[in-house]
Amino acid sequence: MDNLKHIDRDKRALMLDENIQTMINNITDVPSFRNDLHKDYLVYKSLILLCNELFVFILVKTETEENLFRIYQQYLKQSESEIHNFMDYVISQFTISKLPQVSSEGEKKAIINKLTSRLEKDNNNGRTQ
Repeated sequence: MDNLKHIDRDKRALMLDENIQTMINNITDVPSFRNDLHKDYLVYKSLILLCNELFVFILVKTETEENLFRIYQQYLKQSESEIHNFMDYVISQFTISKLPQVSSEGEKKAIINKLTSRLEKDNNNGRTQ
């Protein structure tokens, strides 16, 4: 996966879209929940494509059903009291474990700003964290 940075953007986007669609299909068969998951993914898609480390992290977390269900179960355990959207949770896990490895300060700032903005919006909509 070291050469993923060199795959052109369109191929990365297709690979990511396919992986995320499979992830969504594996998580739920409820159309409204699928739609919500996809919308949450689209919020982060450009950041995922721009940051190689985040791209690889997302692919690894969603590439096998075992990995996906593990992170989804962790999300469900905390979702009532902490982070309420699955993609926000996945991104937060990236920031905890992999963000220091991101080479660009601009990428780090963009990821943190997007996640913070989403969590603040969620909090302002009546949810507590």
